[in-house]
Amino acid sequence: MSLEVDGPELRERVRSAFVDAEPLSTAEVAVAADVPEPAAADVIEDLVSAGDLRHATVRGVDIRQRKLVEDDDEIDLGEAIDCYHRPAADLAETVGTRDASEIGPDADRIGRRLARMDVPGASEMMRDWKRDAVRAAHEHLEDAGPCDSEELQTVVYPAHEAGFDDAESWWDCVRPRLVRLPGVVIEQGQWNVDA
Repeated sequence: MSLEVDGPELRERVRSAFVDAEPLSTAEVAVAADVPEPAAADVIEDLVSAGDLRHATVRGVDIRQRKLVEDDDEIDLGEAIDCYHRPAADLAETVGTRDASEIGPDADRIGRRLARMDVPGASEMMRDWKRDAVRAAHEHLEDAGPCDSEELQTVVYPAHEAGFDDAESWWDCVRPRLVRLPGVVIEQGQWNVDA
């Protein structure tokens, strides 16, 4: 369920949805930021105007939307999709705390995704803690099945604090990264991992 936030907190939530180079639609940003879609759209427009985000129009269909339709005939591959992404200069400065050469050959798909994911932190150790917290949240979803954000904070945060003083700030970091992992879905406020 989306939270009613505004001002700097809303801007920061929307901005934090862009955790790596992947382009996102307004709907994806709203889910990752846990804010209403119209509010996300307004902030995205402001961020594009300020040069903090770039806009691109592409043709096709979001693969996550494909599973929501009954029949492939319902999919319009020619439909324009508005996507937004961080500027290349911004990515060059912040992404790459790890590079693909450091990903072990036996890494699973979650490990590969996490290794490339931009996370805040003053040191590689702090960034690893945050990646571990996202992985732990993902593993809890795999083990426990559907749960809400409060359960994730209550169960996962104590063992994987990742340098955060409270579960709320921890969740602000984990939430937009968790939703970007393969198979993670949110339906009616419940987080889960597709089998």
